[in-house]
Amino acid sequence: RQATWIRTEPKTTNKPAPVAATSNPATINAGRYLVLAVDDIHLKAANMLQTKKTLAKFIDQQLGQSDQVAMVTTSGQVGMFQQFTTNREALQRAITRLGVTSRSVTSDFDVPRITPYQAERIEDGDNEALELAVQELIAKQGLDRRMATSESQAKARMIVQQNNSLTTVTLSTLENIVRDLRGLPGRKVLVLVSDGFLIGGARNGVQYD
Repeated sequence: RQATWIRTEPKTTNKPAPVAATSNPATINAGRYLVLAVDDIHLKAANMLQTKKTLAKFIDQQLGQSDQVAMVTTSGQVGMFQQFTTNREALQRAITRLGVTSRSVTSDFDVPRITPYQAERIEDGDNEALELAVQELIAKQGLDRRMATSESQAKARMIVQQNNSLTTVTLSTLENIVRDLRGLPGRKVLVLVSDGFLIGGARNGVQYD
């Protein structure tokens, strides 16, 4: 989802007082444009809790007086806070609303329990990765090898497809943020908080993107 900066608050610039020609020029404190991008698609719940504490501390203790901040999530869930502001209370409210985005394809109760990386390996023809899933199905559900193999491959394929979709959304969000920042003057900072994500193999051009 594209990050469109609805408006920005006026930035304050401290103009330097006239100085003698022999003096060093005074520093202009124009502040920064900071985008805090939280990857709520890939962050685990425990890490999201730590992320919220860290961001709240940053806003409270390290934000400059002239800094303008926008909060963005890769899922687009923060919505109304997706604009630059110097209002610390509004930013703290945005942080409070952060949460992880659930995935529909995988669950902690799945059998077999295939991780995103394992799914990538199965799709790439890794027999050892496939065998782990097959053995789990045979042991826990009593399936024969043929059925267990077919079900494991189908599950891996669904996970990879979802991974690729979520990766595309995440990368598109980051690209749009950078493009939108291009038109703003002064110093611009983009901070991404994420557990990391797979970029896929050579399939369907995902790795290129």
